[in-house]
Amino acid sequence: MKSTPEKFPTNMKEYGNTGCSSIPLLLCDLYGDKQMSQPSRAILCAFGVGLTCGSMATNFSKTHFYAPVNKKNSMRKNVTEYLDITEGLYSEKIAVEDANGCITFGEMKRNALKIAEFCVEQNIFKQPVCVYLPKSKEMVTSFVGTNYSGNFYVPLDIKSPDTRIRNILATLNPGLIITDEEHKDQVENFGLPTVTVGCLCSRKEADLSVVESARSRQIDTDPVYSIFTSGSTGIPKGVVISHRGVIDYIDWAVDTFHFTADAKIGNQAPFYFDNSTLDIYLMMATGATLNIIPESNFMFPAKLVDYLNEHHVTFCFLGSFCACQCGQFQYF
Repeated sequence: MKSTPEKFPTNMKEYGNTGCSSIPLLLCDLYGDKQMSQPSRAILCAFGVGLTCGSMATNFSKTHFYAPVNKKNSMRKNVTEYLDITEGLYSEKIAVEDANGCITFGEMKRNALKIAEFCVEQNIFKQPVCVYLPKSKEMVTSFVGTNYSGNFYVPLDIKSPDTRIRNILATLNPGLIITDEEHKDQVENFGLPTVTVGCLCSRKEADLSVVESARSRQIDTDPVYSIFTSGSTGIPKGVVISHRGVIDYIDWAVDTFHFTADAKIGNQAPFYFDNSTLDIYLMMATGATLNIIPESNFMFPAKLVDYLNEHHVTFCFLGSFCACQCGQFQYF
């Protein structure tokens, strides 16, 4: 077009296609960061589907542009990129601890990549992968591995009746179900491809190029996970959440609550409930340790407070009733 960058600025390389926010974001990027002197007048032009287009003349003399928040994270498109950074900083730090032990960030990433490589080898891509496991460090690792492979995970409640599980599976037709030895026979009765997490994690080290070949084909609006409604009014319905939705939520939470790697997150919410998203991805994004609190503690508020103190939990997203009951006791 024989035009200079100053007269025809773009931001596709920095932000990708951001739809209706493209022009406002570009203006904030240019003038909020003081990359260019702010003009007093400008003509804004845009095009849409087909040959549709529009333009307007505007006066910027009284307009203040703010620099974009979290510009450095704006091109993140997969939640596993959190773990890539965190594992590089805190490889030997405990990522998740449950009643049966703990796993470091380094161990989690290595095992997740093994799970991902298996999915790629089975030509499972952009498909639902169901995880039928007790709430545990292995379940979290299975989530991460599923996302590394370019798929999205669906947590299944092992306490749900078979009728509900079958209804969910009929809706999804998943490419794979990840379970453990204890539940393997039960899951195989569903008649879908099944593998145990122990078998996956015992594989040799994954080929990173194989995994990256799948992950690199994803975009930020691809699903990261799906959870299902109770089905109280009929067949359970799936709700799909995108990578971009989780990334924006977690970036906001980190900035708002000032989370650091020193935090200890106590998890109450089941992994098939959306509140658990905050717990899991704060851990991945900051290097904080996620402590999966045994369910029995929530029956007795005094016992729960003792547990939180004993394990030095600094953050816990509790239900309102539980939080009110715990407020009667001395914490830290």
